[in-house]
Amino acid sequence: WSKWLARNPYYNNRVIRIREGYVGQDLGDMTTRTYLIDKIDGPDTKGRVKITARDILALADNDKAQAPAASTGELIADIDDSSTAPIRITGAAAADYPAPGTVRINDELITYTAVTTVDETEIQLSGITRGTDGTEAQAQSEGDRVQICLRYEAVRVDSLAREWLVDYGGVPAEFIPWTDWQAEADTWLAQFDLTGLITEPTGVQDLLAEITEQCLFYVWWDERAQLIRLAAIKPPQS
Repeated sequence: WSKWLARNPYYNNRVIRIREGYVGQDLGDMTTRTYLIDKIDGPDTKGRVKITARDILALADNDKAQAPAASTGELIADIDDSSTAPIRITGAAAADYPAPGTVRINDELITYTAVTTVDETEIQLSGITRGTDGTEAQAQSEGDRVQICLRYEAVRVDSLAREWLVDYGGVPAEFIPWTDWQAEADTWLAQFDLTGLITEPTGVQDLLAEITEQCLFYVWWDERAQLIRLAAIKPPQS
């Protein structure tokens, strides 16, 4: 174990599978549970090693996954509170700012319609509208962070949960039985089409907790089926 740990220092979040069965039983017939390695302690003086593992949804913990991701782009130059000229940004790529979109600079929200790569050090956002979504246009300074926002228009909760888990939590899509999720939502959650704007990086776990509570469903890891399940909180059956 000492040699294995020395050769594999980056074991965190690697898949570990536990198989339960009987002597002589084929591995394929045994019950398999899938987890992610959290930490490995040991070996102790008796050579014992303790492996602590968590389920796949641990990838969406707030300290690991945020939506939107924190943007790295910064203003190249000051802008005053009335300018609608293209916003010049350094430290980011055009792909970091999908168009059309919304960004936040300090307390101001700004929409844009296009993004252009100027050179290796600069991109520009154009088609600017200042002080949107109830905010006021403000003078901004060189070096201020330009944070991409997430805007949703009538998106159903199953699609939101999948996007946050896969796109921002890094959860492999194969663990989500998407057809089953859609069927459950078609029957029980069709009324929950959400509209909103997320202006700062927010923990995926917190986002999921909010919509599952408000929209009456829950998501959990089925360790035997090795799938993330989604189910609505249903009324009593007569």
